[in-house]
Amino acid sequence: MRDRGEPAIIAGITRELISEFGIADNRSFVAGLSAGGAMAAIMGQTYPDLYAGVGIHSGLAYGSATDVMSAFATMRGGAPRHTHTSRARVRTIVFQGSSDGLVHPSNAERIVAQAAPEEWSRKAVQQRMQVNGRSCTRTEIGSADGGPVVEYWLIEGAGHTWSGGHPSGTYTDVSGPNASTEMVRFFLA
Repeated sequence: MRDRGEPAIIAGITRELISEFGIADNRSFVAGLSAGGAMAAIMGQTYPDLYAGVGIHSGLAYGSATDVMSAFATMRGGAPRHTHTSRARVRTIVFQGSSDGLVHPSNAERIVAQAAPEEWSRKAVQQRMQVNGRSCTRTEIGSADGGPVVEYWLIEGAGHTWSGGHPSGTYTDVSGPNASTEMVRFFLA
């Protein structure tokens, strides 16, 4: 919830960094993998006035879990199809591996549904591609004025790893699109 717990702490840190480094309005972004991706989703929904964009890699949608048991059920793909939450309008980019054994790919679809405009199906453009030897599908969803609102990358065969990560890192996969590069591109567009 806004102004409570970890979201309030992260928002406070963000405000301090904005002030200390003179970051321009609409130039703060939040991103994460797994639990960090779920927290990025929470930050985008509870502080849409603070973040200009959200990057979620293999995470959960805002409001899809309320305790440890529901979190594990959600991670397996057992979350309710329609989570009743208000929908903040924060630009969102999502990455998900199709073979993720820890966070079921249906969670990415829930994130996209929560972040996209209600009439999104008419404005979605899909592109199949090969990146670094890995097949993936990128879906772009625009707003009424045509600007990108949501971008969703489904990476075939990828597990619970950061796509395009450095080989020396943990939970990284050098195959496929570079999620870091694509998130920065999306954020700065």
